[in-house]
Amino acid sequence: MRGQDVVAEQATWDLLTGPTFWDFWLGLAVGLCHVSSVPHLAAAFGSTGEFESDPNRRSKQALRMLLTVARLGTEHPTTRAALSRMNQGHRHVRLTRADVGYGLAVVAEFPMWWAENFGRRPWSDSEVAATVVFYTRLGQHMGLRDLPGDRAGLQRLIVDYEREHQAFSTVGARLVGAQLADVIGGNGVLQALGRAGLAAALDDNTRVAVGLPSLSPTTSVVGRGALRLLSRVMSRRRPNLPTLDVPRGIAIAVP
Repeated sequence: MRGQDVVAEQATWDLLTGPTFWDFWLGLAVGLCHVSSVPHLAAAFGSTGEFESDPNRRSKQALRMLLTVARLGTEHPTTRAALSRMNQGHRHVRLTRADVGYGLAVVAEFPMWWAENFGRRPWSDSEVAATVVFYTRLGQHMGLRDLPGDRAGLQRLIVDYEREHQAFSTVGARLVGAQLADVIGGNGVLQALGRAGLAAALDDNTRVAVGLPSLSPTTSVVGRGALRLLSRVMSRRRPNLPTLDVPRGIAIAVP
């Protein structure tokens, strides 16, 4: 079992530190729009004020955690301490096990979804399988024993959860607006283009829940094409990786 975990951790490290890093980062941005489309989750994260002052905070926190797990493994004391802090944060904002399971499924699924729809290439079968193993094992160490063991199951979990909980909220719309403003800046034209591009990437229910505009078929096609171009441009950039707090003597080699 541990041998399978090591393979999954190495594959995840490679995905997060190579050109596919941008599949993760851009896919996670879309995934976090889904999280913001759930009113009680948007309220929980919005209540701290941190995610509007630093709209990419959730993405940065998730990336740092995943890199730590991928480099050190789930059994390492540093990883266990980080997971404990994260679980305490979830309890502080009163997230249920179902909420946390949904969030983990979103983080697992949407980078793969982005790669399929907008990236340079879909992730290989072995990369997908390793990703599912990685997040399933991570979920177990977070106390989630019933996460699906395949990608189709994770997708069903997301759909079922959103069918029950997704709805418009002003807080969710505000969080997504702050995220767009952080990425694009204050230029009105670019803001409009950014909103159209993001709306093109979301299904109708999620788009409405975060207050983004409906699009004509032509605008939707243009928007999705712009996202493919963005993905290819970003994939040529070096990964934007955080500094990891890991013990001395453990290599953090980034391509």
